[in-house]
Amino acid sequence: MTTLLVCMRCTGSVRSSSRVSNNTTHQWAMAELTANPSLLKKAQLEVRHSMAGQARVHEAALSNNNLGYLKAIIKETLRLHPPP
Repeated sequence: MTTLLVCMRCTGSVRSSSRVSNNTTHQWAMAELTANPSLLKKAQLEVRHSMAGQARVHEAALSNNNLGYLKAIIKETLRLHPPP
């Protein structure tokens, strides 16, 4: 499930505070998904469907429009738990 949130990486130069914010956001997202197993299952199915036939997850595959539910999870996590 961690690969689900790969698109939350920093872009450009990475500062220490950015890494802390990303780690915090990642932890919140995983906590929310763990508390809601049906949402976790739906997100997993979306990623598995989108990455079908690929041995590894590539960044280009994450940027396509097939991961709308994952993007909604990330946006909702950031809304509920804004980075410090």
